[in-house]
Amino acid sequence: MIPPALRRVTLSLLLPLALASCRRSPQPEPALAQQATDTAADTQVLHDAVAAANEVVRNAADCEAARPTIAAARRTFDDVQPRLRTGAAQTSLAALRKQVDHVADLCP
Repeated sequence: MIPPALRRVTLSLLLPLALASCRRSPQPEPALAQQATDTAADTQVLHDAVAAANEVVRNAADCEAARPTIAAARRTFDDVQPRLRTGAAQTSLAALRKQVDHVADLCP
């Protein structure tokens, strides 16, 4: 049998924890279908950005050919960014920007 004093201490510690866990939870994550839709949309949107970055990398050995593609790729990235829906797509776009910036640094 648990002594009454220990029971009161235990209840006084557990009761606030139990009440805190009953609070309203934060906003639920979007449904799986919505996440799939967002990912598919981002894949389509990133298609142009990937093509632009590939053109820059393809021309990296020839700075004269690369300079116009760098400017075009940066414009494409700026156009694409507001249409992205997921964090993963934002990260992918940042990686593409970094690749283009690297070629831009090599071709001043």
